[in-house]
Amino acid sequence: MQFNSISIGELVKTITQQNKLVLNNCNLTIFDCNNLLELLRTNTQIKILSLDGNQLEDNIILQVAAISSLEELSLSENNVGDNGAQALANSQKLTTLYLNYNLLTHLGINFLTHSLSLTKLNLSQNTIDDKAIEALAKAKRLKILYLDGCKLDDKKIKHLSENKILHELSLRLNKISNEGARYLAQNTTLCLLDVSNNLIGNEGARYFAQNKNLGLLNINYNRVNDDGAIAFKDNQSLLLLQRVGNNISSNVDQELTNRIDANIARIEKARESYITIVIMFAIFKLRNNKNKLFCLADELLINILSYLNFPSFKQKQITRSSYEGAKFIFDNNRAIEQRLQITDWPGVLRLQENQAQGTDYFSFFVEANIKSTKKHESSREISEVGEKNLFSMT
Repeated sequence: MQFNSISIGELVKTITQQNKLVLNNCNLTIFDCNNLLELLRTNTQIKILSLDGNQLEDNIILQVAAISSLEELSLSENNVGDNGAQALANSQKLTTLYLNYNLLTHLGINFLTHSLSLTKLNLSQNTIDDKAIEALAKAKRLKILYLDGCKLDDKKIKHLSENKILHELSLRLNKISNEGARYLAQNTTLCLLDVSNNLIGNEGARYFAQNKNLGLLNINYNRVNDDGAIAFKDNQSLLLLQRVGNNISSNVDQELTNRIDANIARIEKARESYITIVIMFAIFKLRNNKNKLFCLADELLINILSYLNFPSFKQKQITRSSYEGAKFIFDNNRAIEQRLQITDWPGVLRLQENQAQGTDYFSFFVEANIKSTKKHESSREISEVGEKNLFSMT
């Protein structure tokens, strides 16, 4: 459809109550783009914008990048080059960016890896040369990266696997063999890995089976048979193993299904007390400094509940004391757990099985969740009832 067939007024009415605007494959003209940019500048409630398939050039991308309210932007199948990438990298709030099927080189990719806000990036079907891989390997803030169909070989995978920040990595439709699988399997921070449609055989499958950190692994359409697949029978971390398109017999496939089911049951048992354990460690670790305890615990609770988008949670419930927040979590434990997204599977199990290691994990958890929050005043007024009840839990 033609965007200029819709009046700006009508479009504003359709998005007033939303934070997302999708205009994919609309054959946008310069006139359309100018109207759209004006709309975005005056409607800051729009946080998510998708302009896929519009053949947009860098001159338009520079202006889109200047829209300060955007948090997620999809520009797949356009003509975004290095200048556009540089402008997007300078965005202060943009956390998610889709640039698959564009015209990026290592220069633009290097700009993106230095972004202070991006945590999720899709560069699939772009030219990813050695310099681009080197930049991605050194990226300090990216958590999720898509490099599907980028003609990556084992040499490039070796360098990419050195990144210890990434949690999720998609490498579908590349040229990864057993050697590349070995490098990826040695990475200890990846929780989700997709290597479907590659050249991985039994040896590579055995490497992956030894990894104790992966929670989800996709090896669809590779070259694995029973000899390689059976190695996953002893893996205790995987919760999902996608394996269609390989030469795996029904008997071995059932054994793998049984293993995954057992792992899921084990994780579910750990999740039952996950939130409780986190709060207990907070109390135990900081009980000698009451003011610090309540400041940190409140910040932690605010971040957990805000992140989970828990519907009945109101921040004012825990502005008086941490006891109120702790009580809210205990009262709504099960509902909160259903919204919890666990990425560090071994860490959760350590919480359940080893309190000493769990304390270390909690330190990391607190640091990650309160780092960007506003510090509370240390002279917080705490109710006597709240203080008494909170410390009685230790």
